[in-house]
Amino acid sequence: MTVNVDTLGKAAKHGFFLHVKCTRCGKESTFFARDLLVFYVPDCPLDRINFKCERCDTKNTEVMAFQVCRDRSNRKQLVWRLVEM
Repeated sequence: MTVNVDTLGKAAKHGFFLHVKCTRCGKESTFFARDLLVFYVPDCPLDRINFKCERCDTKNTEVMAFQVCRDRSNRKQLVWRLVEM
């Protein structure tokens, strides 16, 4: 089944992850889409989600939604969780 995931709400509804890549230094991070609903409205387009790279301090990032098929994947994935401090 093909799902058009263009907003944060759709990504969260379908259990997607967000892959964020800094366009300057190439640092990559992965987040649960549903965790970002605390900071953004569900109809926020994925290209409007702002991240700041902790390595080079730029806000130029690319965001891509993806889903992991856990039955086929043996690869471990590091996922960052947002916490309140």
